[in-house]
Amino acid sequence: MKGMENTESQAGRDVLDELFQHATARERPPTAAEQAIRESLHSEWRQMAARRRTRRIRSYWAAAASLAAAAVAVTLLWRAPAPAGPAVWVATSGKVQGAVLVRDSEKGTAEFLEAAQSLDAGQTLAAGHGSRFALRWRNGISLRVDQNSEIQLVSPAEVRLIHGRVYVETGTPGDADTRLSLLTPVGPLEHLGTRYLASVKAGTTSVSVRDGKVIFVSRQSLASAGEKLSISKSGREMREPVAPYGGPWEWTEQLAPAFVSGDRPVSEFLAWVGHETGRRIEFDSFETEQLAAATRLRGDVDLGPMEALESVLLTTDFEFSLSEDTILLSTAAGR
Repeated sequence: MKGMENTESQAGRDVLDELFQHATARERPPTAAEQAIRESLHSEWRQMAARRRTRRIRSYWAAAASLAAAAVAVTLLWRAPAPAGPAVWVATSGKVQGAVLVRDSEKGTAEFLEAAQSLDAGQTLAAGHGSRFALRWRNGISLRVDQNSEIQLVSPAEVRLIHGRVYVETGTPGDADTRLSLLTPVGPLEHLGTRYLASVKAGTTSVSVRDGKVIFVSRQSLASAGEKLSISKSGREMREPVAPYGGPWEWTEQLAPAFVSGDRPVSEFLAWVGHETGRRIEFDSFETEQLAAATRLRGDVDLGPMEALESVLLTTDFEFSLSEDTILLSTAAGR
């Protein structure tokens, strides 16, 4: 077997030798041609490398641009103010006298107040000399603002008195729906079923109470009906009695809502007059009182309470006399 393997191996070498004897060397290209081929190949390689570098550079700048755009977007999102939320209605205007300016800092607008205008939290209202206005708060509280005054509608539960005078008339004591804080330079005022007049002038904040109670919350200083409490910028307190009629209250009568008769009796009209002026209503006799309850009125009365009293009684069998704190009703002589 081994002899056979050697014989086959020798035969294979003989065949290869035979083939190599007939083969000739491949002819090399001329030197100039070879150099041209080399330069062509080198040029193609350089172009290919350049294309690759260009693609890499473009990819780099595209990535850099994407990163820059992302950074700008993040910065804008970080710096951009939060979108304004929906407006929160807090009050509706009543009577408006003169020019009252309504400023909305969020919207960047300013306009003159009109009657029956809806007002939102955040707005500021300013009344100049000879101008006044009334508001009906969302929970039914009445506010009347005097001339040379400015207030801000802070929220559904807060009003800021910046300067001037504001009259506040609330609901029944203990009624949670008639709470409203009046913010002043010496802290918030809270009320308990009351009518009061607050003033901020020359660094002094004061409150005059017609009825009920008012408290400066941060100081725990309480003012009751018939009392005026003043607090200076330095914190000094001063108390004095105040009548519920005339004097500081008279301007509020000009902003009183109209009396809607709807076939109501004279006695109810008189009660409205007494409520708005702070004066007591009395009758000269029991018969006069009964007649006032039986006599009906028709038509609305949109005048100040004292003007309305004179006008309305001219059409009835009554007349009145005015003392310091009382309106006395009697039957007109000869009617």
